Amino acid sequence: MLTFTIAMAICALAPIPLHADSKEAEAWTGSVSFPLTRGDAQSLYANGASPQFIMNGRPAASRAVGWWERNRVPRRVLLYIAGDAPLAGDLSVEAKPGPASVPGTSPWTVTDRPFKTHPGTAYKVVLRGGSNQDSFSEYEDLILAYKGKEMLLRMGTRRDRFHDSAAFQGLHDWWQWTRIETLLDTEIVKLVRVGGLLYNEDTFLHCDLYLELYGNGVARAYAHFVNARVIGNGWEYFGIPILAFGGVDSLPAEILLDGTQTRFSLGSMSLDIRDTAELVSADHPGRLYDHERFTVYQPWQDQRVTDKNRTFGKEFVTDIGEGQMLRGLSRTVRFTFSLSDAPPRVARMLAPSWHYAMARELWHGDYLPAEWRFAQAAHAVATRIAQPDPRYTGTFEAG
Repeated sequence: MLTFTIAMAICALAPIPLHADSKEAEAWTGSVSFPLTRGDAQSLYANGASPQFIMNGRPAASRAVGWWERNRVPRRVLLYIAGDAPLAGDLSVEAKPGPASVPGTSPWTVTDRPFKTHPGTAYKVVLRGGSNQDSFSEYEDLILAYKGKEMLLRMGTRRDRFHDSAAFQGLHDWWQWTRIETLLDTEIVKLVRVGGLLYNEDTFLHCDLYLELYGNGVARAYAHFVNARVIGNGWEYFGIPILAFGGVDSLPAEILLDGTQTRFSLGSMSLDIRDTAELVSADHPGRLYDHERFTVYQPWQDQRVTDKNRTFGKEFVTDIGEGQMLRGLSRTVRFTFSLSDAPPRVARMLAPSWHYAMARELWHGDYLPAEWRFAQAAHAVATRIAQPDPRYTGTFEAG
């Protein structure tokens, strides 16, 4: 395990160790969702102050995400660091009275650019309250630029079946009408949320992309694909979620993803998909392939949802080969990438369990130097529940 130390002098906290998985030893970048006790938070944020979080003499970016008192006294802060060398040894963080000071703005820029429009006259449906003669769809590329380097990013789906037909096999549908919201902009990290809709000429899928863009060129992404009630009660959506990267080197050949290789070099961009490796296996691989000058990442083979109770008299509600995102179905795809020499990894750090308990949070282990008489049984049950079900590892249902 890597061990880090956090100390908040103003809060009168003793140094608190943070832990990260030893597999993250190469990371130059890190984040922690740090809980604050009510007393410490009230001291730090008294009279509307904004404390400075300083890590080893360097400012750390922060964002309050949970509250003891709404918009006044936080109980959770996200802390972000980005360095030019591995996060090794003891890191110390101190908090001082505000105003918070993280100089400069991010070297990243995030914009969108239409690459295709589709006239509404192509649709037979007349839009409510207007005419399809005046409507159109607009498809966008998300443009991520960092210090002279630029890459394009799209969310989409690939149709392998469409209802009972394979006539549309291999057709790619891309998100439309993207909207960009910047949540935080500092030289250490820029937090951006991007939303859009996917339409496959039949039904809709919600797309949402959350980006952490670090000042050293590393980025962590959370792509959400959600089949919610866009129209009425919703319908099944035919398509397998994909992500596409433009402005990168093409692949010499298609790569089947079985979870053994998770790091890929695409010219100016390095891609790490370790966080979604559990969704694929040799029997049910994902794919990395080229399509129209883009490199496409298909994070799983197909959506398969098991019906454990056989409610409909069969083993699966939807199975491999059907290509359906059922109504109410959703999945998150996590991945990291880098446009610099920094490794495409972000270390996730945790405070010790006793600190979570002091902050009245759910803790993840022991917090007292004693055990009650049923502690061993409770730990055994908790451990068993926390383990992924091996029957579903390597498929859409993993985790």
